[in-house]
Amino acid sequence: MYSSKNSNLLTLFFISLLALSLPLATNLVSRSSDDRSRASESDQMKINFKIAFKGLKPESVCSTSLKTVDLDIVNVSKKVYQPGIGTSMTPIVGETNANGDQIYTISDLVLDNNFKSTDSFNYIQIKNQAYLSARMCFDHQSSKMSTSSACDLPLTNGTTYDFSNYSLLPGDLNQDGIVNASDFSMVKYNINGTF
Repeated sequence: MYSSKNSNLLTLFFISLLALSLPLATNLVSRSSDDRSRASESDQMKINFKIAFKGLKPESVCSTSLKTVDLDIVNVSKKVYQPGIGTSMTPIVGETNANGDQIYTISDLVLDNNFKSTDSFNYIQIKNQAYLSARMCFDHQSSKMSTSSACDLPLTNGTTYDFSNYSLLPGDLNQDGIVNASDFSMVKYNINGTF
């Protein structure tokens, strides 16, 4: 009988110890999970950049309806490629380029981990419906770059690149990469279908 009572006390003691340690263990697991998520967030490379669209002024009706662009980020040397379809952008209130075009910002664009070990031979291809795509190779780029140009865009974490001095050109309505008679036909048809 004495041993049964001792056994019951011992079991009660272990249950109490377990009950007291459970909140501590739960807190440690939760803290570890939080640390892992913070570490993965801080390990991410993020860049920001500014762009503009030719002829799109702050007072334009469509300046606030323009909300996304399509992006391709490429490292030529290591052939690293990241498509960024439908990346959101925001107009910067009160900020225009030298031509008076509204400047938009793309913030906290997360880069693939593959870009951590690349050189600066990177470019960003920016596309938007009704605008010609543009290849951005340099911070503060102000003109079109040929596909054979050696780019120098290091993609440094937290950096804001300014491409707003080279505004994207309008006119590519059918999104085939060129402005030609097909685009003109689309305009004519939408203005008056009898042309």
